[in-house]
Amino acid sequence: MSQNKSFRTAAVAVFTVALLGGASPAFAEYLDSASRGASAWSNGGDYANRGVAVKDTSSDGHSVYVNYDRKNNKGLRMNNNAGSGNTVYSSESVSNPVTALRACTNKQLAPDECGAYDRPGDGH
Repeated sequence: MSQNKSFRTAAVAVFTVALLGGASPAFAEYLDSASRGASAWSNGGDYANRGVAVKDTSSDGHSVYVNYDRKNNKGLRMNNNAGSGNTVYSSESVSNPVTALRACTNKQLAPDECGAYDRPGDGH
């Protein structure tokens, strides 16, 4: 009997490891960040963080940008100089998803104002 129980325990362990190994990656979570005048996001779920977007949310004359990382590229920046109410989108990549982002407002002759970084699993 103990041999049967050991076999069942091992089978459950193998099944659990296989199930967890097949789980979707943590970066399929919706990511977002905002500062005064800027909003940035990357859609999770079925979109699996393929790209990033940044919107200018204020008629203050300041352009906005998003700092972001991808799985294989760190320290990226995408500018939005299109003006208030306009959104700029990055290219999409299934194999190189967005893993972090931060929205910023470009303040001329002053420090830029940026929101907090959002990363998968950080509770943001």
